[in-house]
Amino acid sequence: MLYDQLHALVPRYLYEASGKIFYSGRSAFAANSKFYLLGFNPGGDPIEQKDDTIGKNIRYALDGREENWSAYVDERWTSQEIGESLMQRNVRYLCKKLGVDPKQVPASNLIFERTRRESFLIGDRKQLIKDCWPVHQAVIDNLMVRILICFGKSTGDHVRKVIGANELIDTFIEKNDRRWPSHVHKSSDGKFVVTLTHPGVAYWTVTASDPTRMIGGLVKS
Repeated sequence: MLYDQLHALVPRYLYEASGKIFYSGRSAFAANSKFYLLGFNPGGDPIEQKDDTIGKNIRYALDGREENWSAYVDERWTSQEIGESLMQRNVRYLCKKLGVDPKQVPASNLIFERTRRESFLIGDRKQLIKDCWPVHQAVIDNLMVRILICFGKSTGDHVRKVIGANELIDTFIEKNDRRWPSHVHKSSDGKFVVTLTHPGVAYWTVTASDPTRMIGGLVKS
């Protein structure tokens, strides 16, 4: 089963780093999925969460966790109640608009190592992306993913580069003073990379800043 095989694609040097791979459970990786959700890398504090290593996440996912779960539904982030951080609420809203159960959608991060901010990553982020990508490629290939939904510009830019999604298909610009854009790009082999405003800072549930409608046509295609 794919879920049991992905850990073998993670370089051993990352096992001791604070971080996380799986944001949904075994059942989300057990059947074909039109969508794959990708953030950039796990947030939080790598010092305070030094024991929450990638290796521990792998062991927990393989040995102990229930099959049907989602980090966007079942976990407590920051000081909010379970599932009530802005990012979690936004991602659940996205899934509702797409007509899917977040517990049934494969979800991860482009880079598995945890930092408080993307800019705090130590070392060569290009190498980290390269080292983590085999996991994502296996998910895309085995689950026949067609639409990669990326949270934030950095994630979308890197994913587009890796899979060669260079054709701009659609753009949504927030109808407010920020005017933050979201985009859809297509690759030559028919995959779509959807680059959304980051759900940790944007308000997708507000009509003026809701980029999810941009994905509607892709769902039907």
